Amino acid sequence: MSNSPWSPKGSIALASEMRHRGAATPWITTASTENNAHERTKHERQDTQWIDHVQRTVTSTVDNTARWVDRFFGDPRWFDDQPSDPSKLATSVGRLSLGPRWDEAHGWSTIGSLRARFYLPHLDNRFSAIIGRLGFDEFITGDDISRPALIRSLDADNEWLIGLGYDPIIQNRRKLSLGAGFRGGLRFDPYLRARYLMQTELTDRSQLRWQSVGFWRNSDGFGVAQRLDYEIGMGERWLGRWSGRATLAQRTDGIRWRTSTSLFYLQSSNRAYAGEMWARGETAHPASLRDYGFRGIYRQRYLRDWFFVEPWVGMHWPRDGLDEERKSAWIAGLQFEIIFGEAVVQRTTEQQ
Repeated sequence: MSNSPWSPKGSIALASEMRHRGAATPWITTASTENNAHERTKHERQDTQWIDHVQRTVTSTVDNTARWVDRFFGDPRWFDDQPSDPSKLATSVGRLSLGPRWDEAHGWSTIGSLRARFYLPHLDNRFSAIIGRLGFDEFITGDDISRPALIRSLDADNEWLIGLGYDPIIQNRRKLSLGAGFRGGLRFDPYLRARYLMQTELTDRSQLRWQSVGFWRNSDGFGVAQRLDYEIGMGERWLGRWSGRATLAQRTDGIRWRTSTSLFYLQSSNRAYAGEMWARGETAHPASLRDYGFRGIYRQRYLRDWFFVEPWVGMHWPRDGLDEERKSAWIAGLQFEIIFGEAVVQRTTEQQ
């Protein structure tokens, strides 16, 4: 067979001769250029997607971790974290906790609380019914004084409470909640409450969450409360949190305040560790700094996804009056907790 330019051997020979002479090979160059351009575009697209994925992951890690900690440790904010996506709306959430506590300064006691919220199937779950036995400050401000039992005020007024709630604004980073009801059982102490929650990212790994509350109840008159939380993520397993709370009511003297710093380590989806330091006081009290201390916590699911066991140990320095000497006292406790109802699913889209 002759080496015709149209035969395979002829094509190879012609291409070789043209390259030897410095001439271009149009059909080979065009295909190579298109392939190179396609590969560059593919790699650029992959790089862009990877960068976007890393940015979204880093940005959402601290928020996802904080919300997981809230649910795992039973923080009251979990009860207010109703998803804005209608397909992920919860129907009910609740928490029942009970356990002994030993305080070197005050001896043995038992700490227990119940809190349940049932969303009503109207207007995208914006209406809800609430029932529980807990301290009023915990309910009004979202400041849980029964879960971290060691910083629970000895005169906390845990009583039955029944109410209704309405959430006119349910968005990813802000929420407005209105509520009314009564507490105190037969004493029938009515209340009204308006609470606004806001969240903002400060950096790729830190965020700020705060809430402002205005309330009225028959026994205290009008009042305001503020809670501020700064959170920083250190990877997917570590979360640092500083919290500050303050409450002022018309018929109470001074401001009740509390501040705490916590560090959480999420070992797995079933167990976590935490360390925290706290201080609390009342500006009008003779001993304005009522108590401060620290403790270590271990929390684990046991037997079921909804059953938690939480042993903890620490030390605090209480003082109830100026004539009382402030002394260190060991504290320890064991808490059993049941979380029931549907889990609040993490939001995947942001609505501003």
